Amino acid sequence: MGMKYPPKRREFYKKLGVMCQEWRRTESPYSQFNVAYDLKTTEQAISRFEHSGVDSAYILLWYLRNGMPLERVNELWRNEHDTRQK
Repeated sequence: MGMKYPPKRREFYKKLGVMCQEWRRTESPYSQFNVAYDLKTTEQAISRFEHSGVDSAYILLWYLRNGMPLERVNELWRNEHDTRQK
């Protein structure tokens, strides 16, 4: 079974996955098939990442290496971290 994360962390992973999916769909030429092919994994694994079913640094790095701006991830992190501090 997968690892159980606290609700705030699950929320962060969901937002991160959706951010990656939106970038892939609107700003890149890549399909889930392309990502899966490059990473030698399945489209299902990519879909789970984009819908927060799995957290994977390996998949996230693919998005960053293929053009998704790191600043977007940093901004999400800052927003989530600031929210947790309040």
